[in-house]
Amino acid sequence: MNCLPSLHSAFTFPGLRSRSIAWVSGLCCAALSSTAMGALISTDVDFTTVYTATVVPNSATPKWTLNLSQGSASVAGGVLVMNTPQSSGRYYSLSEETWDGGTATGSTIEFSLKVISTAEGATAGATQFMFSTGSKLYTFNFSETGVATQTGGYSVSYDTTSDFTVYRITLSEGGIASLYANHSSTPLIADYSGSDNSNNKISFGDSSNSIGGISHWEYVAFTNQGSFAPIPEPTSVSLLGVTLLLGARLCRRQSKR
Repeated sequence: MNCLPSLHSAFTFPGLRSRSIAWVSGLCCAALSSTAMGALISTDVDFTTVYTATVVPNSATPKWTLNLSQGSASVAGGVLVMNTPQSSGRYYSLSEETWDGGTATGSTIEFSLKVISTAEGATAGATQFMFSTGSKLYTFNFSETGVATQTGGYSVSYDTTSDFTVYRITLSEGGIASLYANHSSTPLIADYSGSDNSNNKISFGDSSNSIGGISHWEYVAFTNQGSFAPIPEPTSVSLLGVTLLLGARLCRRQSKR
């Protein structure tokens, strides 16, 4: 993205040297581009396992197991496109050789997801994210209008379709899960205790007759070495505002010379 020409014309300060204009324009460009470069995996957590959508999950390292295998999945432009009808499913999973949700330190999961549409008759949503710990199962259903848990009655309205959302799930040492969106420190869903289950795995996609539709995934990352809530990041608008303020101050200094 080349913003320098447009920013040069939009932000021309009298008396400001061309080198300074280029400096200010470069900072503005960086601020505006920070969310236009695709998903960046958060750096505040040392994720031990990361899947990025350069190949389908069952061709990745580590290799995810393909379950049910109905519908379709393909990768294009760094995005995994999943499309499943309501009557059948398709989901990918990792077992306890890679995922160990029963650790005493808790877990942190992060993924970038955009819901495109929900299949006709899919009453619970377009796609799911699920994980279990050997004693509990936690399932989050994503529809075009929000997110809901499979059990426990938690449901929240949220725009899942306009753009990719970076979701983070934290699981505390005591087995309580919380769901966050786009680095907000306020959870969309909190205090979710899951349901009884003896499996120990992590999975995403469509594992239920009540789920179906088209969803886009950019990455899935996790660690079983701690529960880390998001650290809010400055928005591009805030960065742009700071940059313009610095530019105005530089302009005043230059004009006094």
